[in-house]
Amino acid sequence: MSLTQITVLTVNWAGSYGGAEKYQHTMIEGFDQSRYRFIFASPPGEWPQRLRAAGYRQFDVPLRPGLDITSVLLLRRIIEQEKVAIVHALQSRSLLQAGLAARLCGRVGVVQTEYNITMNWYRSGQYPWYVRLINNPARRLVVHVLADHIISLGQSGKDYYTQILHVPDHKVSVIPGPHPLPPERPAPANPQPIIGTAAELTERKGLTYLIDAAPIVLARYPGAQFLIMGRGHLEQRLKQQIAEHHLEQSIHMPGFVPDAAERMAGWDVFVLPSLSDLYPRAILEAMAQGLPVVATQVDGAREMIVHGETGFLVPPGDAEALGQAILRVLDDRSLAHQMGQRARQRIAEVHNVAGVVQQIEAVYRQVLAKYHRETNDAGG
Repeated sequence: MSLTQITVLTVNWAGSYGGAEKYQHTMIEGFDQSRYRFIFASPPGEWPQRLRAAGYRQFDVPLRPGLDITSVLLLRRIIEQEKVAIVHALQSRSLLQAGLAARLCGRVGVVQTEYNITMNWYRSGQYPWYVRLINNPARRLVVHVLADHIISLGQSGKDYYTQILHVPDHKVSVIPGPHPLPPERPAPANPQPIIGTAAELTERKGLTYLIDAAPIVLARYPGAQFLIMGRGHLEQRLKQQIAEHHLEQSIHMPGFVPDAAERMAGWDVFVLPSLSDLYPRAILEAMAQGLPVVATQVDGAREMIVHGETGFLVPPGDAEALGQAILRVLDDRSLAHQMGQRARQRIAEVHNVAGVVQQIEAVYRQVLAKYHRETNDAGG
């Protein structure tokens, strides 16, 4: 390791492998490895296994919810032994332990990437008022004391931090997630349309509305096939809903599919009816494959999709509007192709890996300068 190489410890409370981990992997692969050395801490699981297989140094840390002193001390030891300059916490749930460990070491910068929390989530009412009464001041204290800078993947996330937690505007940056652009593939020539989605099977993804919208599409395209790829606690409930609609021959749930992005290339349209979603990475995967996207007007989707150009946005929780938007894509193949081309162009312009990494690196330099840890070479 060169003397000017900066070590970044990324801390992730989850050991599973999903959208947040794909974001993290794409991000670190875009950095100049001669200038930055990334090491990782997370609970055991698929994510650390992938990291080790890729040759990264990874530490198993429990990172239990709340104030986990054992994890704080383990992280402190890692920071000291590995001479970490920046701790990068992925999501707010990682910040408490990661930030405390960094503060105990002193002169270590702390950056947090917000992946989930949005103003829409805050206003959804899913948490009672008395939980907010305790939760918001606690979050505010943790963020103000432990984080030097917040990176939000969307404006709605920044709004939550600046308006609800009162974090100064200059301490929160909106930096879109990076996404590589795969080689362009021929448009699908399916005898019957394929409508697909890839999502965690949870309430906030709104998949019940996609099932409710299916009969609207099937009335015009009786042979249409729907694919719902993913896993989650709603799996049995969704299968029951499909059975109640007698749609077993039209809607299929293959579970988690490792190569979901590649499978999308053969679809006609991608649909994501989320009720709240700051960074729906599956939308980016579909856009990169040249698919038109139908999604809901919430959080990240509004920033990823240009309505009428790269896809259609509909109100959340409206199965009728969702079905009609899908039909608009299926009815006009020329429009669908144009939308797919514009979607790929938007990925190249807004989510370009090199461009996004430059923005994150600028945050790193700003934080390093605060603690006088940046060398002349690292400052570029």
